[in-house]
Amino acid sequence: MFSFLIILIFIYCCYVGYRRGLVLEGLVGVGYIISLLVATLFYKPLSNLINLWVPYPSANDKSTFAFFDKTTGLTLDQSFYAAVSFVIILLVAFCIWRLILSGFNRLKYVDINASINAWGGILISLIITQISLFLLLFILATIAEPGLQRSLGKSILASSILRYSPGISHLFINLFVTSV
Repeated sequence: MFSFLIILIFIYCCYVGYRRGLVLEGLVGVGYIISLLVATLFYKPLSNLINLWVPYPSANDKSTFAFFDKTTGLTLDQSFYAAVSFVIILLVAFCIWRLILSGFNRLKYVDINASINAWGGILISLIITQISLFLLLFILATIAEPGLQRSLGKSILASSILRYSPGISHLFINLFVTSV
């Protein structure tokens, strides 16, 4: 189920990248990078506050995780709150950037080579989608719910995104698990 949904998300994002083109999608990518940097700077203070508002289903000795061992699984609550606060800040910063960028929709009609425009937009959209899906799947992977963990463990695409995303996996595991 997760794999099918991930494929649909990637197909849709390829279409969006194709429609926006290289220039507009490039500006969206710049905004996403800025949003990632802002979220990296400010997620820790928010994660200390958010644990009072967002419930976390606590893990126990019998909990199993698809991507974490038992020892790490018992301390994933802090990782969950760190990832949720990171995503909240990322979304707020990115929404502000998209509001600013909404006045630049004409940029999708900039006259450049059609195939470079289309493939460049698709590539940037795929990178943004890969990072976003990693963050969503990481949050889901920290929740100690047996059915969810079983579904995540069976999904080849979810496993591949969480374990083998070049650069992304190591960066965010270090950010949310190791340094929290």
